[in-house]
Amino acid sequence: MWDRVEAHRLSNAIGAIAARGEPIRYDGGLPEPHTDEQRAAASLYAQAAELAYERDVDENHRASRLDVDAPGGTEIPLDEVRSNYRGNDSILPLLDRATPMDFHGFDTEQRRDDTFQQSRLETGLTDLGLFACLRADLASLSSDADTAVAALVPAIRLQRTLYGSSYRSRHGVRILGSLRIFFRHTQPSSSALATLQRAFDSWPEEDTLRRSTLLDRARYIEISAGQPFPGAGPAIARVLFHPMWLASARRTLAAYDEPIVTARRPWAERWPIIEHHQRETMQQFVRQRSAGWFARSTDPFKAPFVWNSSRITDAAYDLAARRVAALAVSTERSRRAHDGALPASVNAPEDPFSGRPLIYKKDTDGYLIYSVDVNRKDDGGIMYGFGAAQAMHVGPQSRRDFGIRVPAPVK
Repeated sequence: MWDRVEAHRLSNAIGAIAARGEPIRYDGGLPEPHTDEQRAAASLYAQAAELAYERDVDENHRASRLDVDAPGGTEIPLDEVRSNYRGNDSILPLLDRATPMDFHGFDTEQRRDDTFQQSRLETGLTDLGLFACLRADLASLSSDADTAVAALVPAIRLQRTLYGSSYRSRHGVRILGSLRIFFRHTQPSSSALATLQRAFDSWPEEDTLRRSTLLDRARYIEISAGQPFPGAGPAIARVLFHPMWLASARRTLAAYDEPIVTARRPWAERWPIIEHHQRETMQQFVRQRSAGWFARSTDPFKAPFVWNSSRITDAAYDLAARRVAALAVSTERSRRAHDGALPASVNAPEDPFSGRPLIYKKDTDGYLIYSVDVNRKDDGGIMYGFGAAQAMHVGPQSRRDFGIRVPAPVK
């Protein structure tokens, strides 16, 4: 009887989520194609992603480490980079064909209705973005602005295919790196900048934190309904303590409510809430590891994964990259419209890391636009990563800002 009561309570909790139109399956929270054009675009993207995934694995993920503007040069000579990543194989032409088409997600077969395969698909799409950005970087190094823009547009448009927050943030950061390299090595025309502006306008201006949390909960529902823990011991415990497992699953399911509500709050209010719960999560993790066998067997879902601090960081990077890039392009267009004079100020959008406007700062060699990054302090525009003057920092509290430095045009 106890088992039936707990099963009924858990079923009701899941039913209430579904009644609100929120996903109870991971796939249920993702869009699917409805038209022939959308299905054709999804097919092209999926084919290119699979090829890019296999190629990057074969080459030991070198594409993710190739910064053609890095201090001291790349780890691979540029001649070899040009030879290996010239873009005339089957991968990037597939991307180019999909770019102008209408896109509305992948169907179940392409995702294989499996969260691991979904991860493989998005990993492949992210790998595809690496090759697309590198193609643009090589054109920028040749000072060929028009070719670089033509290569950047598919890379920017690729962002619409990514739904996992970690994949979106990685690709967004990489695009911003290519834009740094583009501005450093080319003198783009007004029409080229207008094309870039339209591409960035097509990058969805969305806050992905709530969607990521909803998808995390949907994945949790799928996992907890199956066999979440491998091995004979957990299987036996599940049979012996089944009502307790159901109660544990229901309590953890309810624990997702607060992160979902927090994702609706203004950015400045989210960080202290999530940091507080992250500290509690670590303490809970320690307590759980030290708990006895009986406690772990009767409350197995009391696990530290409901408050995922990486979700807010990923969502913030995705949004900050898009806003910094779009603002840099609009600032460049303004400079060209005013005979090279920089604007005294810009209408900067919100920095998701601070809740205040992005920072625009003129210097002796151009200007900077940046976010305060994960330490949420203004470190004066210290940049890092692809195309930047600094190497990647170590540690979340190191001096670091996230943005772009645009040099003054060569006379």
